[in-house]
Amino acid sequence: MNPHLLLRLPEHPDQPVYWLLFSTETSNEEQCIANGSWPTASDFIAEYADTTVTSGMLSGQPIAAMTATVLVPAARVTLHTLSLQGRLTPAVRQSLPWRLEEELSDDVEDLHFAILHHGDNQAHLAVMQQADMAQWQGWLMDAGVISKRWVPDALMLPVEENQCRLLTIDDLIIARYGQWQIAACESQWLTLFMEGLKKEQPELEFSEAELHSASPLTLLAPQASNTQLNLLQGQWQPASPWHQRLLPWWSSALMASLLFIMLTVNSVLDTHQLEQTAASYQQQANGIYQQLFPGERVVRLQSQMRQKLAALQQPEESSKSMLTMLARITPVLNTFPELKANSMAFSVNDRDGARQSLRIQAQASDFELFTRFREQFEKELNRGSDKGLTIAIEALERTGDKVTGMLVISGGVS
Repeated sequence: MNPHLLLRLPEHPDQPVYWLLFSTETSNEEQCIANGSWPTASDFIAEYADTTVTSGMLSGQPIAAMTATVLVPAARVTLHTLSLQGRLTPAVRQSLPWRLEEELSDDVEDLHFAILHHGDNQAHLAVMQQADMAQWQGWLMDAGVISKRWVPDALMLPVEENQCRLLTIDDLIIARYGQWQIAACESQWLTLFMEGLKKEQPELEFSEAELHSASPLTLLAPQASNTQLNLLQGQWQPASPWHQRLLPWWSSALMASLLFIMLTVNSVLDTHQLEQTAASYQQQANGIYQQLFPGERVVRLQSQMRQKLAALQQPEESSKSMLTMLARITPVLNTFPELKANSMAFSVNDRDGARQSLRIQAQASDFELFTRFREQFEKELNRGSDKGLTIAIEALERTGDKVTGMLVISGGVS
């Protein structure tokens, strides 16, 4: 038996939270092991940890020990489709929310965007309030829920051509009438909702789910057990278990590494040489940081850089290689103050780490500046010791009076 826990969060704190424990060996609703609900979000937080299975082979086991798939109310989520040419690069991913700006009634900064699927020159996005994401996460954390996947509840309804599937949860009706078309309305507005949808799609037929158990989640369980959709992206992406386990030891490991380096260097250099070297490195590091993050004041460089590296979630050795590459390319960057770096991403392209790439999203006033930068970069490499590095420019596009592009610097760093 492979049990799976499904939780459905409400739209408001005073509404019920439903749960369903089912077997993923088959998709039949008869495989429901146990189900229940809590009257409000407060009851859910207070009682979740003590809730146990009361029958079957898992009788007595707490549901809190199981990883849950979380369903969020479709009434708080909207789906959008955008045309997308080419690859989904980081620069393109960052531009998608702004392409929807005119369709949204809220500021882009107040919304969370999750890419559910991209292909066939289209990207399908889910949009919801950052405040809703924070509220749901607060409920789950306070209750002690283990979850790595959130999905809109209506997207777990079965989908059929020219069919609108309806499911009643309390006084709310959720609907799915296409692969990427969902809706939710109160039961009193169902007739108006159906009439409006029928005008847009005359061939559409409506069918309301008939439940054979006490839980409305039984119809959603088959799709929820196999879905790859996930709203937890970007800042809401869950940290890896290894990262969480190693985090308490990070400060100790960092201090031990610094102490070892200082003792080694001190055996070779005298105090005066150390002071000169430290001052030189500090100045170079400050210059690199200000070049990469213009406008940010350097207060505690080491702490600020650790935060930036942690955000990139790169291994320790990759971080060192990244800094080495940055140190080599900074002299060229300094000769182009008009070229502003907005963000960067570093990756290792093979197992032995012999080839890395640094992707810098930059902004300038025209296309020619990117070309002159590449020519100067290649010129510096040909007369220097960094012939193993190459540069390419990708995803150039103009927005208003600004031109953005991706500088891709690749090669081996020793």
